[in-house]
Amino acid sequence: FHHKPKGFAFAAFTCKADAERAVKEVNMTAIAGRPVAVDWALSKTKYAEAQQQAETKGPKGSDGSDGSQSRSESEYDDESGSEGDQ
Repeated sequence: FHHKPKGFAFAAFTCKADAERAVKEVNMTAIAGRPVAVDWALSKTKYAEAQQQAETKGPKGSDGSDGSQSRSESEYDDESGSEGDQ
């Protein structure tokens, strides 16, 4: 174990355009010399649903895909990112 702080944060935006700009402009920039990853977050409920769907599909989906899921930004619109759901 390296005892370095891993550090993470969640940010909530009231304006979707501001959130989109933050993801685009801040992702992989350096803070204190370390690159940061910025991406859309899923609530625990939505994450669990996606995991369950992936497990149900198995390693290969019926369409020949690898079973992984890609979500569009519009699917995140109804997720508030409130602390009680994380």
